[in-house]
Amino acid sequence: MTTKLITIPMTQAEIRRLQEYITLVEEYQADTLEKWIIKEYAYTNSITEVVKWAVPKEWPLTKLMQNPF
Repeated sequence: MTTKLITIPMTQAEIRRLQEYITLVEEYQADTLEKWIIKEYAYTNSITEVVKWAVPKEWPLTKLMQNPF
């Protein structure tokens, strides 16, 4: 396996790429439940974590299935 050495130009390009991603996520207008889920997933990269924030533990699953949000 070869290791690609890190250079300043490569690092600067990666920083720009990551900053664009951060800006995109932070400015994303989550004005619907679906968009909120997308935005939270971008922050966590975990649908499990998104669901933990979205659904209080005391909510029974049957209630969610009948009237999801």
